[in-house]
Amino acid sequence: MKIDNEKILAITEVGQAQPRLREALFMKNIKHLDNVNFICVDEDLGHDVVSEMLSMFTIECGEICSALSSKKLRIINKEFLTTGKYTFKYTYDIGLDTQIVSYIQRYMSGGLEENNFKYIKPLRVRREIESTVHIEPYIFENYIKNKKFTEIEKESVYNTFLFLDLPLIPMISYEQAVENSQRRVEALQLFESSEGIKELEWLYLYNYCLLLETVWLKFCKNNLKEKMIEMLKFQNEKTCTTDPMFINIAYEYWKKGANVPFFNKIQKGQKNILEKLKNMAWDLFHWRRLFNSFTLLMTPEADISIPLIYSGDRRFLDLVHLIKLNCMAVDKNEKQVFPFYEKDALDDVLNKEEQFRFLNEDTMKYRNENKKNVNIIKIIEKLEKEILKLGVFEN
Repeated sequence: MKIDNEKILAITEVGQAQPRLREALFMKNIKHLDNVNFICVDEDLGHDVVSEMLSMFTIECGEICSALSSKKLRIINKEFLTTGKYTFKYTYDIGLDTQIVSYIQRYMSGGLEENNFKYIKPLRVRREIESTVHIEPYIFENYIKNKKFTEIEKESVYNTFLFLDLPLIPMISYEQAVENSQRRVEALQLFESSEGIKELEWLYLYNYCLLLETVWLKFCKNNLKEKMIEMLKFQNEKTCTTDPMFINIAYEYWKKGANVPFFNKIQKGQKNILEKLKNMAWDLFHWRRLFNSFTLLMTPEADISIPLIYSGDRRFLDLVHLIKLNCMAVDKNEKQVFPFYEKDALDDVLNKEEQFRFLNEDTMKYRNENKKNVNIIKIIEKLEKEILKLGVFEN
């Protein structure tokens, strides 16, 4: 796919702007923003499009999370600015994390502990608002780990969708619910042959790679400025990426260490450090994948997709709250998303001149031209050795 640098720069200018400036900047760049939606947090002019959806669920434990930092959202696109249309049809996409799926499987098999039923009880409702519930986190993680679906995993898929369909009876028959669940299992074969699996594998490895670099910098560089410059250099030259999300996560860890709940197992003297980092990389993988769901419209009438994820894992939920979005740009033509974050750690540590060294048109061109040559496995192998050589973790 050809990289349209002018479009990317236009999207970046609008996405990073203050809410009151976004419309004017969109109009300035309108020739580059055809079929691009900006889903923006706007406390003054935004509308709450999430609470009504969440009100259908009575959550005792855990949380149904949005990637955006507020429920008050405003949509800016060419149609709105040129015709004044501001009535948009939303569709909601709710992902269940792997822990929730495992609870449903144990419940359907008769082995769920009573104190964990509270996590799945809220899902036994008939949703009155158009929405879908999926288990992509469970499917992606298990397939990438094992390169196949075991019979237990197929049974979990079947039981989860049967569990979700049971509240619809008598609107549908039990036989229909069973048939729907069987179709979900059969659809796993399509996933196994999908060309997108390599991209998913790369995304997981990429998250693991940046976690390794984050931990290595924590123990090898003295101050935040050195760490930040080295991380930008690593992303620019090694992975050929720019990643504000990871910059924000790393910044919190470098400042607070194991006091950040997501990193509370990464402490001196810890055993099996690489396995722990690999497990953390799955949480990052699932949260990033949620961003991609902004491009999915489950019904042809919908204008905007609002992705959500339901989790009872406190460490995962802490990660979620570390990296909330102020704006998400969705390029509907290219099926791409461009996230803009509530916090910008770079501004806390580096001045604009220092940032410009890594974030300019020349470095963007370099990353685009060289990304195809990145050997993520080789980078990981080197970093794993460096982590173990630090002498601060037990082998």
